[in-house]
Amino acid sequence: MPVDAGPTQDGALADAPPAVDTVSVAAILFLLIGEADAAQLIGRLDPDDVRKLAAAVYAVGDSGADAIDAAISNFVAAAGQGGTLGHQAHHRIAGALGSAYGAPIAQAVLQPFIPPSAQPQLGRLRFLGADALAERLEGEHPQLVALICAHVDAAIATKVIQSLTDDEQEDVLFRLATLEPVSATKLAEAEALVLAKPARATGPQSQRGGTGDVAAILNMMKKGDDKRALKALARRDKDLARRVEEDMLTFDDLARLDDRGLGTLLRSVDTSLLVPALKGADGRLRARCLACMSSRAAQSIEDEMTERGPMPFDEVAAAQRAVVAIARRLGEEGVLMLSQGQADYV
Repeated sequence: MPVDAGPTQDGALADAPPAVDTVSVAAILFLLIGEADAAQLIGRLDPDDVRKLAAAVYAVGDSGADAIDAAISNFVAAAGQGGTLGHQAHHRIAGALGSAYGAPIAQAVLQPFIPPSAQPQLGRLRFLGADALAERLEGEHPQLVALICAHVDAAIATKVIQSLTDDEQEDVLFRLATLEPVSATKLAEAEALVLAKPARATGPQSQRGGTGDVAAILNMMKKGDDKRALKALARRDKDLARRVEEDMLTFDDLARLDDRGLGTLLRSVDTSLLVPALKGADGRLRARCLACMSSRAAQSIEDEMTERGPMPFDEVAAAQRAVVAIARRLGEEGVLMLSQGQADYV
């Protein structure tokens, strides 16, 4: 809360520090205390408060001296308004007994006196959203699902149960309604079991890799090294190596051939392949190919493409792969000079 400055000796009000909202005050103080104290502080907050604090910490990262002074003043004023020791009572006595006699003895002694608000409530699980919790409980025993749902917010429990099948919902609801008291140890074990289950990957995933990336790398290798690497890959997986080789030279790459080379290639390809291959080609590449043919041949190809109408994609793709295979063979024979990768065809 903002704190008003008191009157000065001459009766005038001193300059008031800039107003800082309570969440920002908490964030600034959080950044000023040590990491160990900060960890203890976070351990006492609810999940929603932790999220608010995290957002505020990023927001006040550039706060200057005035804002820091105001935050400290606000905190001192709020602390001076008094409070109770109740929040510290359980932690102080539990810590002292645990240090003196061990955690099991401390738990046995304090159990009859611990108020409901201090009872273990699967605190770490409450930081998981409903979807994440439902994912971790997928396939788990209905009794465990019921136990977890009994100790999280009703809104989260509802979403978890709604993610189940009808039969599973009925079983979990019955077990939830007939759930008996559970010891703190069992609750801790249940929490650890759920948190230990690996979560499925979420969010954006990398789409890198695959035969296309391998083809791009091989295309940039020194001449000879690319063939060696491709042969080595073929020894492991012939089909995979074939797909990589296809990606090393695509139908669209033929646009890099000069008119003479393109004409040489087209004269080596049967019309039955040219028609579907050019039907699915880029408009500019198709125009270049037709321009490299005789007028009569180009007109024949255009007429047949028109008569055929729409063609199946698989037929077009297969024809283009066949044309590329012919181009690759002509390159190996020295009829065409194919420089793959970023260099031009010559």
